[in-house]
Amino acid sequence: MFGRTLIFIFIVLMCTIWGLNEISRSYFAYTGDAYVLSDYVTLSPTVAGNLARLHVDDNDEVEAGDVLFEIDARPYALQHEAAQAALDRARSSLKSSQDSLRIAKERVVASQATLKDTRDTQERLRKLQAQAVVTEQRLEDINRDLSTAVADFGAQKAGVVVASDAVTAARANVASAEAALGEAVYNLEQTKIKAPFSGFVAPFTDRQGAYLSVGSPVMAVVDDNAWRIVANLPEAHLSHVSPGQPVWLTVASKPWTLLKGTVLSVPRGISRSATPADPLPYVAPTISWIRLSRRFPVEIAFDNAGEIPLFMGANARVFIRHVSAEAKNVDPGATPDTDPASGREQ
Repeated sequence: MFGRTLIFIFIVLMCTIWGLNEISRSYFAYTGDAYVLSDYVTLSPTVAGNLARLHVDDNDEVEAGDVLFEIDARPYALQHEAAQAALDRARSSLKSSQDSLRIAKERVVASQATLKDTRDTQERLRKLQAQAVVTEQRLEDINRDLSTAVADFGAQKAGVVVASDAVTAARANVASAEAALGEAVYNLEQTKIKAPFSGFVAPFTDRQGAYLSVGSPVMAVVDDNAWRIVANLPEAHLSHVSPGQPVWLTVASKPWTLLKGTVLSVPRGISRSATPADPLPYVAPTISWIRLSRRFPVEIAFDNAGEIPLFMGANARVFIRHVSAEAKNVDPGATPDTDPASGREQ
């Protein structure tokens, strides 16, 4: 009899716990499956060479624009000098071609004037020859001079075309040399790798003297202004969670400090399989003989991130208080009333 009573009490207790758990989902969500996240960028050189100098150590704090490391710049400085010299030669050649074109055009003008003068003379002598004033030999000589002037005028015009083509080619050479110089300047600038934003340098292994190829990862910088929590919430809570809801949370790096946060975003989809090419996030379920619910990565913004040091990847725990349907219908763009003295919402 006593054994049956214990079994009955156990069943009632389990049902009570299950019922309380189901009811609690309508009021709050809690999960320990959360972690600290921030944006980061992996820095890789765009030019190859030896690692000439390191300006930072592991975990150093950096500001946007700080030089983190340098590639040996000597080969790229020599390329820059060679490109500058090539551009100077191309510009000099262009000037010579332009001078030749100017001279060719002047020769055309002079040849045209000679042709006109010769043609006028030939016309005058032809009229005089009809009056038997000019000899036949003199007329033949002027006709020959006219043919020569016509040929010379044609040759001078052809020379202008050739000179014009030479100028076009010289301008193309200058454009090509300018592009080569621009590339050389870019490569020289890329020997200094700078921090894209303020943050912290993650631990790295490359040291001075190592050869770095293009695209090889050297170090990562963690953004110090993009800290947030990613909480993998079971799907049963999603209908009660929306952006803007208040959150209480703790992080494992300082577990006894209660922090405040705000739901930043709730994903509308996840991947059902760990497919690398799938753009949707994938959260691996723990599958046993009981079918567990899927979890969705909900992002939570810190309200007071500067109060404690944060570490990317650290564990966290979050408690989200669900809001009522009426509260969800409030215009999210509306500004809450605040107390001017305290700055808190009324």
